[in-house]
Amino acid sequence: MPQVFLAAFLALILATGSPAAGPIEDADKAVENGDLATAFRLYSRAAASGNAMAQYHLGLMYEKGEGVPRDYQTAIRWLRLAAGQGLAMAQFSLGDIYAAGQGVARDVVEAERWYRQAAVQGDAKSQYSIGVMYAIGVGLPRDMILAYVWFELAAALGDVNGAAARERMEYVMTEDELVRGQKLARQCLASGYTECVEPPILAPESA
Repeated sequence: MPQVFLAAFLALILATGSPAAGPIEDADKAVENGDLATAFRLYSRAAASGNAMAQYHLGLMYEKGEGVPRDYQTAIRWLRLAAGQGLAMAQFSLGDIYAAGQGVARDVVEAERWYRQAAVQGDAKSQYSIGVMYAIGVGLPRDMILAYVWFELAAALGDVNGAAARERMEYVMTEDELVRGQKLARQCLASGYTECVEPPILAPESA
């Protein structure tokens, strides 16, 4: 680049300064400052334009009753829009809502569906939640090996609840179950969460 053009380019950069913060950053800052009315206005504007992160935050505000009256149905509507765009945080929140029956009939099958969508994106909290469902047999068949797998995956991502649950599982599992669980966890992670169950054991063919 000729020096004269380079000088003009640098002058333009200095004149314009750093880029202005976007609406989500402004809304996040408003939350930090306790200005929930401004946060709500900014999130609402961005959410209406289809911004998944804004839809998620707006859903949380309605779920928690922060800055607006608590309204689970409106919370679910916004969270579903964000989750439908693949936002794992929104999918996890929906899982929690259905698992607890907040504003809706408790539906552990629906909860597991949302948790799993987030879990296969690497959301540690959702992975831990699936592990719990396998461990106690709620929403999923009770399976100690698969419970260990999902606890191990969550722990690998730094989730302290997953790590604690994994350690508790190690006390109640047989050595064979533990080896199988560890192998399956490695397989699940290596496959990008697509191969997270053991292959069925086929019965020998009769002569």
